[in-house]
Amino acid sequence: MWAEHAEKHFNAAGYAVTSVKNGQAAQIFISKNEVFAIVIDLNLRNHSSIQLIKFLKISKPSVIVLLLIFPEAVLEGYKVATKDIIKLGVNDVIQAPNDFDKIQSKLEGYQSITQIMAQIEFRETNSPEMEIINNYKNFTAIPIDEFYSIRFMLFDVYIKIGDQKFIKILHAGESFDRKAIDRYKSRNAKELHILNKDRNRYISFCNTMAKKLIKNDKVKSKEKVYLTKNALTKFLEEFEDRDILESTMGQSKQVISSVLSLVEFDAGLSHYLRQYFEMDPNHYTHTFLVTLIACNIIQQLEWDSNLARETFAMAALFHDLGVIGLDPSIKNKKLNQLSPEELEQYKQHPVKAVEMLNKCSLIHPTVIQIILNHHERRDGSGYPLGILGHKIHPMAEILSFAEFFVEYISEKKFTPAIGFAYLLQTTPLDHLFDTKIIKALGGTFIKKDNRNKGA
Repeated sequence: MWAEHAEKHFNAAGYAVTSVKNGQAAQIFISKNEVFAIVIDLNLRNHSSIQLIKFLKISKPSVIVLLLIFPEAVLEGYKVATKDIIKLGVNDVIQAPNDFDKIQSKLEGYQSITQIMAQIEFRETNSPEMEIINNYKNFTAIPIDEFYSIRFMLFDVYIKIGDQKFIKILHAGESFDRKAIDRYKSRNAKELHILNKDRNRYISFCNTMAKKLIKNDKVKSKEKVYLTKNALTKFLEEFEDRDILESTMGQSKQVISSVLSLVEFDAGLSHYLRQYFEMDPNHYTHTFLVTLIACNIIQQLEWDSNLARETFAMAALFHDLGVIGLDPSIKNKKLNQLSPEELEQYKQHPVKAVEMLNKCSLIHPTVIQIILNHHERRDGSGYPLGILGHKIHPMAEILSFAEFFVEYISEKKFTPAIGFAYLLQTTPLDHLFDTKIIKALGGTFIKKDNRNKGA
């Protein structure tokens, strides 16, 4: 019954769906066909879910694997722990299998905008506006002045008219109607809304458009900034909804916001941040995510304070600024693509960042030290100085681990909590990072069911 409902939902959403009843049939189908993702019931029989996951890891490692755990299923009954499921190669564990919108949103988080567009049925005529009743918690807001679209809508857009009342003014698959937005803007509407289930789709759209528009001189700079800023904002919302302790996320975002406001008043720093964004929006998003994770970590440590957070956030925001000064042939390559000579030049980017920031009066010497040391490792294997742990600035060690972790979960396409569990099980870390910092990151994760328990 679940498979029938799921197939109906995802077919309606534009996915090409094949449903099979057992693990053996799934394995045969996957062997003969190209598959983007697979949703597996833990209770699968005739080749168990564990057997199928092991098969995928070996023969189809690029396939996205979502594991469904129904309420009656207990992992212990399968003689396997959650950490072992993760080690096998599961990208995400879904404990609300009947929430098809949530499953779809997770899948879209792994898709490119081209793949998403291929699923949408585009129509030549637009539907009339429609009033709906829905809980405001199911929506996310976008400033109306910062909204950007292409010719056809990729998601539904709403205007809020009451506590639980919304008007759908733009429909996915239909032509973008600027007049509809301007009409509500003239009535003092400040925000547009999209459903939370479409948030990943919106993030993909903004990131894709920002990349395309960066080098287009005809597009205003503020529109490029809006695209990246809104993608980042919604990404942080998506990030928060998954694993992170709510109070920790809230404080970290507030600190980052305060530091950004300070940066805007300094012409040199705001220029550098804009340069960094224009180089590659992906770097920009990476920087903010590293800053967020690092600020989350510092809140778990005994020497946490407002001054420490703000100093640290400033360093985190500009930690990779020196990449701007690298030769384009170097900064546009991945590390494993660099020649030995190019790699040595790349390893100097913390020094280049320090040289650039020394000119800015707002930058404290502690910020300089953090940035200079943020690629050092406790065993002396880091760069640019190759110094040992006791000589590395403590805040630089936090930043170093935060960046390492962000790169890890981005590459593996893990959620933060799943990525952290998998990292601990598969990667020796003690020789590279302070164990207190590793444990501090673990302290930022909490199961949503337990948020209101304890204290």
